[in-house]
Amino acid sequence: MFPLLFLSFLLVTACSSFEKEQLIGSWQNELIFVKFEANDSMQLKLGGDNVQKGTYHIFGNTIELINPEGKVSLNMSVVKIENDSLYINMMKTGSDNIKALARVKE
Repeated sequence: MFPLLFLSFLLVTACSSFEKEQLIGSWQNELIFVKFEANDSMQLKLGGDNVQKGTYHIFGNTIELINPEGKVSLNMSVVKIENDSLYINMMKTGSDNIKALARVKE
């Protein structure tokens, strides 16, 4: 059992196309603002003025956004991080919904 679990862990971590350090900071486009902190806290704003705060967990290329009650509020996949651009896939009803966000200079 342990060797299988360890192999699964290696496979998941090996499939990540980015390092957590690349993700840290603020990203935005016309509808989305997200800020990832090094301590795993985050802020998310999807249109409007409502800012969600919580934490995030990275599993391979998937980021789970966890609300203060400890429930997953959103899953997104990192397609790629290139220079100061973050490409994420926010799946809706089983279809791809890829968004490009620009790094906010702080």
